[in-house]
Amino acid sequence: MTQAGKNMASGLLSVIGAIGVTLGLFGLLPALLQAIPDMKPLDEPLAMVEISRFEPKKSPAPKSQPRQEQRQDAEQAAPNPEPAPQAPAVIALTSLSLEIDPAMPSLPMGAAPAPVQSISISAPAPEPASAAPSVGAAGLYQAGDLDGPLVPVGNAKPLYPMKAKRRKIQGVVTVEFIVGLDGRVEELKIVDYAPPEIAGIFDQSVIQGVSTWRFAPGTAEGRPVRSLARAPIEFVLE
Repeated sequence: MTQAGKNMASGLLSVIGAIGVTLGLFGLLPALLQAIPDMKPLDEPLAMVEISRFEPKKSPAPKSQPRQEQRQDAEQAAPNPEPAPQAPAVIALTSLSLEIDPAMPSLPMGAAPAPVQSISISAPAPEPASAAPSVGAAGLYQAGDLDGPLVPVGNAKPLYPMKAKRRKIQGVVTVEFIVGLDGRVEELKIVDYAPPEIAGIFDQSVIQGVSTWRFAPGTAEGRPVRSLARAPIEFVLE
């Protein structure tokens, strides 16, 4: 076969192949058309949406109440005043015996004295006792029966209790005691408080201080005797 014949045969096969492909596509076209759903035309018109601007309603201004109603409302809203606290009742303390309670008793609140600058504790000379103590009364001489007044010898002043000083408590404690033949203090006893509310506050300091006092022994007709004496001890803040 010549070259021209080969080219003709090749071109013929190409045409036949193209015709076959075309026929095949035409055969598949009806199936493709059935698979695609029918598109309905848009006959109905589109609805138009109108957007309007909303303005909030203004609330009416509150009406002013009459002055009388406003005053009544203010009085009702005001809280009731609380009752004023009552002052604590004053409790008078009774005198204590020689048995000392170290606890500090409570005192009524009063006007505070002047600021503390210096402490002055006076221990005057013993005064005549009004009556002899119940214990050891035999053989005692009153101050009026002595040849002269009792003379203190280097008596130390009782210390001012720190608790009483901090609380600015003042007062006078009167003690009664016996001066023995050697001039020492015997049978010490507290007989009075001024004011009564200080009872028990200065007892320990008074007993410790006065028990160390010394006196020149009292004499009657030139001989030493046991004598009864009384002395007020002042606790004053200056």
